[in-house]
Amino acid sequence: MATMLSPLVLVAALALSQTVPADSGRSVAVVPATSPLGQQLEEQVRLALTAARVPLQPASALREQEALQCENNKLCLALLGRVLGTFAVARVETAVVGADVALLVEVIESATGKVIREESFVTPAASLDVEVPPRLAPLAAELFAILPAPRPVAMARVEPKVENPALDLTAPAVQPRSSFPIWVTGTGAVVFAGASAGLLAVGASARNCLHGSPINGRPTVCVPQAQAASMQQRADLGVVTGTAAAAVAIGLTVTAIVQHLIAN
Repeated sequence: MATMLSPLVLVAALALSQTVPADSGRSVAVVPATSPLGQQLEEQVRLALTAARVPLQPASALREQEALQCENNKLCLALLGRVLGTFAVARVETAVVGADVALLVEVIESATGKVIREESFVTPAASLDVEVPPRLAPLAAELFAILPAPRPVAMARVEPKVENPALDLTAPAVQPRSSFPIWVTGTGAVVFAGASAGLLAVGASARNCLHGSPINGRPTVCVPQAQAASMQQRADLGVVTGTAAAAVAIGLTVTAIVQHLIAN
Protein backbone atom coordinates (compact mmCIF):
# COMPACT_ATOMS: atom_id res chain seq x y z
CA MET A 1 0.00 0.00 0.00
CA ALA A 2 2.88 2.33 0.76
CA THR A 3 4.28 1.98 -2.73
CA MET A 4 0.87 2.91 -4.18
CA LEU A 5 0.49 6.01 -2.04
CA SER A 6 3.91 7.52 -2.60
CA PRO A 7 3.29 8.53 -6.26
CA LEU A 8 0.01 10.22 -5.29
CA VAL A 9 1.64 12.13 -2.45
CA LEU A 10 4.45 13.04 -4.82
CA VAL A 11 2.06 14.42 -7.42
CA ALA A 12 0.18 16.46 -4.81
CA ALA A 13 3.40 17.97 -3.49
CA LEU A 14 4.62 18.73 -6.99
CA ALA A 15 1.34 20.44 -7.90
CA LEU A 16 1.87 22.89 -5.05
CA SER A 17 5.51 23.62 -5.87
CA GLN A 18 5.72 23.85 -9.69
CA THR A 19 4.81 26.66 -12.05
CA VAL A 20 3.66 25.50 -15.50
CA PRO A 21 4.98 27.56 -18.46
CA ALA A 22 2.44 29.10 -20.83
CA ASP A 23 3.29 26.79 -23.80
CA SER A 24 4.23 23.70 -21.80
CA GLY A 25 1.45 21.65 -23.43
CA ARG A 26 3.83 20.65 -26.25
CA SER A 27 7.04 20.36 -24.22
CA VAL A 28 8.90 17.34 -22.83
CA ALA A 29 10.41 16.90 -19.36
CA VAL A 30 13.51 14.73 -19.06
CA VAL A 31 13.68 12.75 -15.81
CA PRO A 32 16.99 13.49 -14.03
CA ALA A 33 19.34 10.58 -13.52
CA THR A 34 21.26 9.83 -10.33
CA SER A 35 24.43 8.10 -11.47
CA PRO A 36 27.23 9.93 -13.31
CA LEU A 37 26.73 7.67 -16.34
CA GLY A 38 22.98 8.24 -16.30
CA GLN A 39 23.51 11.99 -16.08
CA GLN A 40 25.89 11.87 -19.04
CA LEU A 41 23.33 10.01 -21.14
CA GLU A 42 20.53 12.25 -19.90
CA GLU A 43 22.45 15.25 -21.24
CA GLN A 44 22.81 13.44 -24.59
CA VAL A 45 19.03 13.02 -24.68
CA ARG A 46 18.54 16.70 -23.98
CA LEU A 47 20.96 17.68 -26.75
CA ALA A 48 19.22 15.37 -29.25
CA LEU A 49 15.76 16.74 -28.40
CA THR A 50 17.01 20.32 -28.61
CA ALA A 51 18.58 19.67 -32.01
CA ALA A 52 15.22 18.31 -33.21
CA ARG A 53 13.46 21.52 -31.94
CA VAL A 54 11.52 19.68 -29.24
CA PRO A 55 10.59 22.20 -26.47
CA LEU A 56 12.11 21.11 -23.14
CA GLN A 57 11.11 21.86 -19.61
CA PRO A 58 13.91 23.34 -17.46
CA ALA A 59 16.19 20.77 -15.84
CA SER A 60 14.77 21.70 -12.43
CA ALA A 61 11.19 20.86 -13.45
CA LEU A 62 11.58 17.29 -12.16
CA ARG A 63 13.70 17.10 -9.04
CA GLU A 64 15.87 14.08 -8.36
CA GLN A 65 13.99 13.01 -5.23
CA GLU A 66 10.65 13.04 -7.05
CA ALA A 67 12.03 10.96 -9.92
CA LEU A 68 13.49 8.43 -7.49
CA GLN A 69 10.08 7.89 -5.89
CA CYS A 70 8.57 7.07 -9.27
CA GLU A 71 11.46 4.73 -10.21
CA ASN A 72 10.26 2.86 -13.33
CA ASN A 73 6.55 3.38 -12.68
CA LYS A 74 5.28 4.76 -15.98
CA LEU A 75 1.93 5.80 -14.47
CA CYS A 76 3.73 7.82 -11.81
CA LEU A 77 5.91 9.51 -14.44
CA ALA A 78 2.85 10.26 -16.55
CA LEU A 79 1.16 11.88 -13.54
CA LEU A 80 4.23 14.05 -13.05
CA GLY A 81 3.95 15.10 -16.69
CA ARG A 82 0.28 16.03 -16.18
CA VAL A 83 1.14 18.16 -13.16
CA LEU A 84 3.89 19.90 -15.12
CA GLY A 85 1.53 20.33 -18.07
CA THR A 86 3.96 18.66 -20.50
CA PHE A 87 3.06 16.59 -23.53
CA ALA A 88 5.43 13.78 -22.47
CA VAL A 89 8.16 12.70 -20.06
CA ALA A 90 11.44 11.10 -21.19
CA ARG A 91 13.42 8.71 -19.01
CA VAL A 92 16.86 7.14 -19.44
CA GLU A 93 17.77 3.72 -18.09
CA THR A 94 21.33 2.36 -18.27
CA ALA A 95 23.15 -0.84 -17.42
CA VAL A 96 26.86 -1.54 -17.60
CA VAL A 97 27.81 -4.96 -18.96
CA GLY A 98 31.58 -5.38 -18.97
CA ALA A 99 33.00 -2.77 -21.32
CA ASP A 100 29.62 -2.04 -22.89
CA VAL A 101 26.68 0.12 -21.88
CA ALA A 102 23.06 -0.84 -22.50
CA LEU A 103 20.88 2.22 -23.01
CA LEU A 104 17.07 2.50 -22.97
CA VAL A 105 15.27 5.78 -23.71
CA GLU A 106 11.47 5.88 -23.25
CA VAL A 107 9.12 8.75 -24.02
CA ILE A 108 5.92 8.43 -21.96
CA GLU A 109 2.81 10.39 -22.94
CA SER A 110 1.51 12.37 -19.98
CA ALA A 111 -2.16 12.00 -20.93
CA THR A 112 -2.21 8.19 -21.26
CA GLY A 113 0.92 6.83 -19.55
CA LYS A 114 1.80 4.92 -22.73
CA VAL A 115 5.28 4.69 -24.19
CA ILE A 116 4.94 6.54 -27.49
CA ARG A 117 8.60 6.38 -28.57
CA GLU A 118 11.58 4.32 -27.37
CA GLU A 119 15.12 3.49 -28.41
CA SER A 120 17.44 0.83 -26.96
CA PHE A 121 20.94 -0.22 -27.98
CA VAL A 122 24.30 -1.39 -26.66
CA THR A 123 27.44 0.57 -27.29
CA PRO A 124 31.03 0.47 -26.01
CA ALA A 125 31.47 2.66 -22.95
CA ALA A 126 34.56 4.24 -24.45
CA SER A 127 32.63 5.65 -27.44
CA LEU A 128 29.42 6.90 -25.85
CA ASP A 129 29.83 10.48 -27.08
CA VAL A 130 30.27 9.22 -30.66
CA GLU A 131 27.72 6.41 -30.80
CA VAL A 132 24.81 7.85 -28.80
CA PRO A 133 23.90 11.08 -30.73
CA PRO A 134 23.19 9.43 -34.12
CA ARG A 135 21.17 6.70 -32.40
CA LEU A 136 19.00 9.29 -30.58
CA ALA A 137 18.44 11.59 -33.58
CA PRO A 138 15.65 9.49 -35.20
CA LEU A 139 13.76 9.25 -31.90
CA ALA A 140 13.97 13.01 -31.38
CA ALA A 141 12.77 13.69 -34.96
CA GLU A 142 9.82 11.32 -34.58
CA LEU A 143 8.89 12.94 -31.28
CA PHE A 144 8.93 16.42 -32.82
CA ALA A 145 6.63 15.20 -35.61
CA ILE A 146 3.90 14.11 -33.17
CA LEU A 147 3.99 17.15 -30.90
CA PRO A 148 0.72 19.13 -30.64
CA ALA A 149 0.45 22.20 -32.83
CA PRO A 150 1.65 25.48 -31.24
CA ARG A 151 -1.00 27.61 -29.64
CA PRO A 152 -2.11 30.53 -31.81
CA VAL A 153 -0.74 33.85 -30.66
CA ALA A 154 -3.43 36.46 -30.07
CA MET A 155 -2.63 39.54 -32.13
CA ALA A 156 -3.39 42.92 -30.63
CA ARG A 157 -5.70 45.00 -32.77
CA VAL A 158 -4.04 48.15 -34.03
CA GLU A 159 -6.41 51.01 -34.72
CA PRO A 160 -5.58 52.91 -37.94
CA LYS A 161 -4.20 56.37 -37.43
CA VAL A 162 -6.31 59.07 -39.07
CA GLU A 163 -4.36 62.15 -40.14
CA ASN A 164 -7.46 64.30 -40.62
CA PRO A 165 -10.41 63.36 -38.35
CA ALA A 166 -12.76 65.31 -40.64
CA LEU A 167 -11.99 62.81 -43.45
CA ASP A 168 -12.35 59.69 -41.27
CA LEU A 169 -15.20 57.78 -42.94
CA THR A 170 -15.14 55.12 -40.21
CA ALA A 171 -16.05 57.57 -37.46
CA PRO A 172 -19.74 57.95 -36.66
CA ALA A 173 -21.31 60.96 -38.34
CA VAL A 174 -22.04 63.88 -36.05
CA GLN A 175 -25.70 64.78 -36.24
CA PRO A 176 -26.24 68.53 -36.76
CA ARG A 177 -28.02 70.35 -33.98
CA SER A 178 -31.60 71.35 -34.66
CA SER A 179 -32.20 75.08 -35.03
CA PHE A 180 -35.93 74.77 -34.27
CA PRO A 181 -35.63 76.04 -30.63
CA ILE A 182 -33.79 79.14 -31.83
CA TRP A 183 -36.52 79.94 -34.36
CA VAL A 184 -39.24 79.49 -31.75
CA THR A 185 -37.47 81.73 -29.25
CA GLY A 186 -36.67 84.36 -31.86
CA THR A 187 -40.23 84.41 -33.19
CA GLY A 188 -41.54 84.82 -29.64
CA ALA A 189 -39.17 87.70 -29.05
CA VAL A 190 -40.40 89.47 -32.24
CA VAL A 191 -44.07 88.90 -31.34
CA PHE A 192 -43.66 90.25 -27.83
CA ALA A 193 -41.64 93.17 -29.09
CA GLY A 194 -44.43 94.05 -31.54
CA ALA A 195 -47.06 93.64 -28.82
CA SER A 196 -45.04 95.82 -26.49
CA ALA A 197 -44.74 98.55 -29.08
CA GLY A 198 -48.49 98.43 -29.79
CA LEU A 199 -49.51 98.49 -26.10
CA LEU A 200 -47.12 101.30 -25.28
CA ALA A 201 -48.51 103.28 -28.22
CA VAL A 202 -52.08 102.74 -26.94
CA GLY A 203 -51.04 103.85 -23.45
CA ALA A 204 -49.24 106.91 -24.76
CA SER A 205 -52.22 107.85 -26.94
CA ALA A 206 -54.58 107.58 -23.95
CA ARG A 207 -52.30 109.71 -21.82
CA ASN A 208 -52.12 112.38 -24.55
CA CYS A 209 -55.90 112.31 -24.73
CA LEU A 210 -56.24 112.94 -20.99
CA HIS A 211 -53.41 115.41 -20.72
CA GLY A 212 -53.57 117.37 -23.94
CA SER A 213 -51.93 120.75 -24.46
CA PRO A 214 -53.87 123.63 -22.79
CA ILE A 215 -55.96 125.86 -25.01
CA ASN A 216 -56.48 129.46 -23.77
CA GLY A 217 -55.01 128.39 -20.43
CA ARG A 218 -57.51 125.56 -19.95
CA PRO A 219 -56.60 121.81 -20.13
CA THR A 220 -58.09 119.90 -23.03
CA VAL A 221 -59.48 116.33 -22.88
CA CYS A 222 -60.43 114.39 -26.02
CA VAL A 223 -63.29 112.52 -24.32
CA PRO A 224 -66.23 113.58 -22.22
CA GLN A 225 -65.81 113.69 -18.46
CA ALA A 226 -67.86 110.52 -18.07
CA GLN A 227 -65.29 108.55 -20.15
CA ALA A 228 -62.19 110.06 -18.54
CA ALA A 229 -61.87 107.27 -15.94
CA SER A 230 -62.09 104.53 -18.63
CA MET A 231 -59.50 106.33 -20.71
CA GLN A 232 -57.20 106.56 -17.68
CA GLN A 233 -57.47 102.79 -17.15
CA ARG A 234 -56.64 102.21 -20.81
CA ALA A 235 -53.58 104.43 -20.50
CA ASP A 236 -52.34 102.66 -17.35
CA LEU A 237 -53.04 99.20 -18.82
CA GLY A 238 -51.22 100.02 -22.04
CA VAL A 239 -48.13 101.25 -20.20
CA VAL A 240 -47.98 98.28 -17.76
CA THR A 241 -48.65 95.52 -20.31
CA GLY A 242 -46.40 97.17 -22.88
CA THR A 243 -43.55 97.31 -20.39
CA ALA A 244 -44.10 93.64 -19.43
CA ALA A 245 -44.15 92.60 -23.10
CA ALA A 246 -40.91 94.52 -23.67
CA ALA A 247 -39.27 92.68 -20.76
CA VAL A 248 -40.40 89.32 -22.17
CA ALA A 249 -39.12 90.27 -25.63
CA ILE A 250 -35.71 91.19 -24.19
CA GLY A 251 -35.54 87.86 -22.28
CA LEU A 252 -36.44 85.85 -25.37
CA THR A 253 -33.87 87.73 -27.43
CA VAL A 254 -31.11 86.92 -24.94
CA THR A 255 -32.22 83.26 -24.88
CA ALA A 256 -32.13 83.06 -28.68
CA ILE A 257 -28.60 84.51 -28.73
CA VAL A 258 -27.40 81.93 -26.15
CA GLN A 259 -28.99 79.07 -28.10
CA HIS A 260 -27.29 80.22 -31.27
CA LEU A 261 -23.88 80.31 -29.55
CA ILE A 262 -24.33 76.81 -28.12
CA ALA A 263 -25.46 75.40 -31.47
CA ASN A 264 -22.33 76.75 -33.16
